[in-house]
Amino acid sequence: MGWISFQYEDMPADCVLVANTAGQLEITEFRLFQLAFGEWYGREIRDYEAEDYFTAFMYYDRVPFWVRRFCHKIQDLHEEGQLDPGNFGIKPQRFEYRLLRWAVMAVSIMLASLVILIFLANAAVDLMPFLKECYFPPCY
Repeated sequence: MGWISFQYEDMPADCVLVANTAGQLEITEFRLFQLAFGEWYGREIRDYEAEDYFTAFMYYDRVPFWVRRFCHKIQDLHEEGQLDPGNFGIKPQRFEYRLLRWAVMAVSIMLASLVILIFLANAAVDLMPFLKECYFPPCY
């Protein structure tokens, strides 16, 4: 059935189905409930409705029939090779390069600082002839 079914053998089949379907769509189970409700009832789920249904799912392993039906539809599409999350309004997550740029910038600044400190330590040895011993990195 999926990756989660091998890890949780004592989990109810409906919960495994919901977890696997959410994994295939790369969304949370809560978002899966929202999509299933919207497809079945033709409107957005209200906050209190979502809370009620999802709380029953999380604590009591109750999966509404419309979520089960939606999950089976997704599974069928996946098996046929026709599953496109974009058809359900799910946009793929884009990789944010801001964090990568920030990390490269931080490493560059640290390396530049280290080079400057080594240069200053070497210059300090040359500028202070009265020191008999050197304890800076270039000297020992």
